[in-house]
Amino acid sequence: MSDPGLTSVVRRASVFESEAEAQRTIDATLRALAACLTQDERREVASWLGDRYASAVREMDSTDPTPPSIDEFVDRVRSDAEVDSPRPKIRVALAGLRTVIGPEAFADLRAQLPPAYGSLFDPASVEPGATFVDIVADAGAFERDIAESAARATLTVLGYRLAEGEATDVAPYLRGDASAWLSRRATNDAGTFGADGFVDRVADRTGASEGRAREYVSAVGDALAESVPERERERAAAQLPDSYEPLLDLRV
Repeated sequence: MSDPGLTSVVRRASVFESEAEAQRTIDATLRALAACLTQDERREVASWLGDRYASAVREMDSTDPTPPSIDEFVDRVRSDAEVDSPRPKIRVALAGLRTVIGPEAFADLRAQLPPAYGSLFDPASVEPGATFVDIVADAGAFERDIAESAARATLTVLGYRLAEGEATDVAPYLRGDASAWLSRRATNDAGTFGADGFVDRVADRTGASEGRAREYVSAVGDALAESVPERERERAAAQLPDSYEPLLDLRV
């Protein structure tokens, strides 16, 4: 298993500004994980990696391997890697680790940590190189240009509907250009239009019929459920009236 392989897999994700940032995040994530493990467990994890990243695990000297809270874990990576918006970057680093070491070894590592860490580990089903548009294309069985139009329109309208704080919390999890489509329109004074008004706005932006626009919104909702942790989705859903659930159920 070569270290460039792990860097390459993780670097494909657009959440990183550079290869150096990806490497810092991988190093910091592995060190934070190693601090949660016993010496024997650290040796085992190091054996799965090449020399470049194995050293980050082997050299960790943790006298108390009790895992911290997930928020403290994230803060450690943020500080160590010197990155902003660390959660989506940690998720991508872990998804890349799973790709490199294999699902069985990854499951063994996951088993050493509390269930609360699931929001970092479980979304690894999204491949590190997949953009949000790719996920929409799969969800709706759309051609990529149609998926891009659907995602751009739906996220832009959603950005109008959510308060700025919620939109900017969700945006970092959307790989590719999609994060800008959601956050650039967010304001502190969110709109109040209902579900029908939402569909009308998506239809206007895409030139689609109302029925087709509903299909677009549904596919984007499925992609959000796959890409964004439950806690962030629930906070965003709390700003939408119940009438939105049949159209865009962010709680699923």
